[in-house]
Amino acid sequence: MDIFDRQVAAYDSWKNNLIRQILLFHNWSKKYNLNYDEGSARIHRALKLLQGDNITLAFVGELSRGKTELINALFYNELGFRLLPSQPGRTTMCPTELYYDGKLRDNAVRLLPIETRRTAASLDSFRKIPNKWITLKFDPSNQEEIDRVMAEVAKSKVVSPQEAEALGFDVENLKDKINDNGVEIPAWRHALINIDHQLLRKGLRIIDTPGLNALGSEPELTLNTLPSANAVIFMLSADTGVTASDNDIWEQHLSHLIKNKTATVFALLNKIDVLWDELLDEDTIANAIEEVRWNAAKQLGLKSDQVLTLSAKQGVIAKAKDDALLMMKSKLVDLETLLSKRVLLQQESLIENTVVADVLTMMDDSFNTVKEKLFEFDTQINSIKTIHTNIEAQEKEVAELRKKIKQEHSVYQKQVIALKSSRKLLQKQGKALKQSIHTKKIDEQIENIQQDLENSWTTLGLTKAMDKFFVVTDENIALLEKEVASANKLLKSTYSKYRDPAIAKAVSRNLLDIQSEKMAFDQLRQHVNRLKGNFKTILSDKNTVIELFYNTVIAKAYGIYRKLETNIDIWADEALAPLIQHSVYQKQLLEQHITQLTSKENKIKNSANHVKELQKNIEELNKARMGIERLIQEINPLTIPEQGVNNVVHLLRRVR
Repeated sequence: MDIFDRQVAAYDSWKNNLIRQILLFHNWSKKYNLNYDEGSARIHRALKLLQGDNITLAFVGELSRGKTELINALFYNELGFRLLPSQPGRTTMCPTELYYDGKLRDNAVRLLPIETRRTAASLDSFRKIPNKWITLKFDPSNQEEIDRVMAEVAKSKVVSPQEAEALGFDVENLKDKINDNGVEIPAWRHALINIDHQLLRKGLRIIDTPGLNALGSEPELTLNTLPSANAVIFMLSADTGVTASDNDIWEQHLSHLIKNKTATVFALLNKIDVLWDELLDEDTIANAIEEVRWNAAKQLGLKSDQVLTLSAKQGVIAKAKDDALLMMKSKLVDLETLLSKRVLLQQESLIENTVVADVLTMMDDSFNTVKEKLFEFDTQINSIKTIHTNIEAQEKEVAELRKKIKQEHSVYQKQVIALKSSRKLLQKQGKALKQSIHTKKIDEQIENIQQDLENSWTTLGLTKAMDKFFVVTDENIALLEKEVASANKLLKSTYSKYRDPAIAKAVSRNLLDIQSEKMAFDQLRQHVNRLKGNFKTILSDKNTVIELFYNTVIAKAYGIYRKLETNIDIWADEALAPLIQHSVYQKQLLEQHITQLTSKENKIKNSANHVKELQKNIEELNKARMGIERLIQEINPLTIPEQGVNNVVHLLRRVR
C-alpha cells in the first residue's frame, strides 16, 4: 500500500473513531439523564457532517498534460490496470468525477450529453434529473468491461463551428480540431463515475477537468467545484513549462483561489521522463528538472514547495512492475506525501476546529454539571450526618431546608419566566433578522434585476444591471448586520443576568456571526467581475447571458441567502442552550431538595438509609464523571504514519 493509500485509510479510521466517540457520548448523556433537545440536535449535525465528509482533489490543466494518467497512477494499486483512458487520442474529453456512493447499487458511468448546453440550465440542476443522463453499468473486477465503458468518456463528435459556438465552445481555442467536416468537440458535457474502490470508499473524490474550453464554458466549475475542493492540482508539462494556454487557465480560473484562500493549489510539472537522457549524468538531469520547476514557480507566483515535478506515466509503470527504484525516480511518492501532509491534515484540522471543538464543549459542560451534582450530594451527606443531635436540631434543619426550597423555587420561577421572555424576544429578533433577507423581498429584488438585464441592449447595460445586483446585496447585508448587532446585544444582556462564570463564558460561542456568508458574496462579486469580459466569447446572445447569470450567479446568491436564513433559525433555537441546560439542572436540584424535605419530615429517624441512597447516587455520579473524562481523553486528533500532532490538550484549554 502506498503512502497516500495508507494515510487516507488512517484519516478514515480516525474519522470513524470520532463518530464512535460522539455516539458513545450521546448514549452516556441519555444514560445519566443529561440529554436535552438542543444538545441532541448539535450531536446529530456533527454526525451528519462527519458522515458526509469527503476529500476532494481537482485536477486542472490543458489537454495532454497527463491529468488522467496521474489519476490512473493513484488508483493502480487495487485495480492492477489503468482505470481511465489515457493513451494518445483516448483521453477524458469532458469534466469527470470519480467517487463511491454505497447507496447506489451498481458501479456505473453516468454521462450527460453535450446537447444539454443548448439550455441555460445549470449543471447542478441536471444532477437532479436522472433521465437526462446515459447510464453504463460495469463490473469493477473486469478490465475489458471497464475499458469498454470508460472509453465513452473519451468520445468526441464533429459539428459545425456555428453549432460548437452555440454549445458554448470558444471556436478560437478549437482551431486544431477543425477539419473539412467541421470541428471536433466532446460528446459529453459531464461524466459521473461511481466505482467501489478502496480510496473512494474511504471518502476520496476525484475531479478531472480537461482543458481551457471545459472551464470557460462551464462557469459552475470555477464558481462552485474548484473553490469547494480540498486541493486543486494544476498540471503542466515539464518539456514545455508554462505555455500561453496554461497561463490563461491560471489567470482566469486558479490564481484567485490562492488570493481568496478558498482552496489549496499546487502546480505539478509532469512528464519529467522526457528530460531523462542516458548520455547525461544524474546531477545534470536533476539540475535541468529543478530549473524547469523554479521557472514555473516564478512565472505562476508560487512558493517553491507548491510546485512539484513527476512522471505519472513512469509511476504507473513502476506500480505495474513493482519497481521501487523507478517509483522513486518518477517522484510519484513526493506527490502522495504532499497530499498527505498538506491536504489530509488540513481537513483534519478543519474538523477539529468545528466538530471536535463543539463536541468537547458539550462534554465539558456535562462534566461541570456532574461535578456540581457531586458537590451537592456531598453537602447533603455531611448535613445529614450532623443531625440527630437532638430533636430541636432536626426541626431546625427541616425549617432551614424548607426556607431554602422556598428561596430556590422563587429564583427558579423567576429564571423560567425570564428565560421564556428571552426566548420570545430572540425568536422575535430572529424574525427581524430574516425580514431583511425575506424570500419575498429577495425575489422582488431579483425580479427587478432580471427586468433591468432584459431591458439592457448593450454590454455596458448588462454590466450595470449586474453591478446593481451587488449594490442591492450590499444594502441587504448592511441591514442584516445592524440586526445582527442588535441580536447579539440582546443575547449578551440575557446572559449577563446570570452570575455563574461558566454561563457568562458561554455567551461568546453563541453569538451570531455572518462573516462567512458576507465573504461568500464578496467572492461571488469577484467571480462576476472576472466573467464579465468572457461573456462575449463564451455565450452567443443576450438572452443566454441573462439566463446563465440567473442560473449560476443569482442561484448561488439565493443559496447564500437561504443559508443565512438557516443559520439564523439555528441561532434562534440554540443561542440559549446553556441557559436551558442550567435551568434544567436548577429544576432537578429543586426537585431533589423537595424530595429531601419530604424524606426528612416523614423519615427523619431513618436518615441512615438516606445516607446510603446518597452514597449510591454519588457512586453512580462518580462513574459518570470517569466516563466523561475517558471520552474527552479518547477524542484524539489524526495520527498518520511519520507525522501527527496531538492537539487535544489545546482544544480542551480552549473550551475549559
